[in-house]
Amino acid sequence: MDNAIPSLIIGAILLTAMAIVGRSSLQTYDTVGQSFRAMESRLHEKSTTDLAVTDSTVDLTGQFVTVTLLNDGSTRIGTIENLDVIVSYFTTSASQANIWLPFEATGTVPNTWSLLVILNDDYEPGILNPGESAQLLLNLSPGVEVGPTNSLVISTEIGAVTAASFSRPI
Repeated sequence: MDNAIPSLIIGAILLTAMAIVGRSSLQTYDTVGQSFRAMESRLHEKSTTDLAVTDSTVDLTGQFVTVTLLNDGSTRIGTIENLDVIVSYFTTSASQANIWLPFEATGTVPNTWSLLVILNDDYEPGILNPGESAQLLLNLSPGVEVGPTNSLVISTEIGAVTAASFSRPI
């Protein structure tokens, strides 16, 4: 009888500990499950997002490049200002610049990009829906050299990527 009360206390402590560990395990499994569902959703969005550069022109000064970006997938681009634009271009025949351009609404700041217009933007204005095209203005300093082929990469925040080449005509 001397061991009964300590045995009951130890048993109660063990049962409480098992309940706490079991509850923590269930919460962990739930959190991991939610993470997998979120990852699957992002992968689905990425797989249904398809961008294509349909046109690119360089102005006579070489400072401004206009890029037409077509949303050819089935996912809309709601925050177009979150696009990553990376440009690799020749500033002289022997010097190449590789830069990431941040978004800037006015397009007047060197080494930034801005949204000129979304073409045929009848449905959900300001959002790049499937089938719509956006014209982006890249403000480069120093300007693009005449002749050589240059490249640009545009990526969405979920990881869909398109690349294109452009050159400044003579």
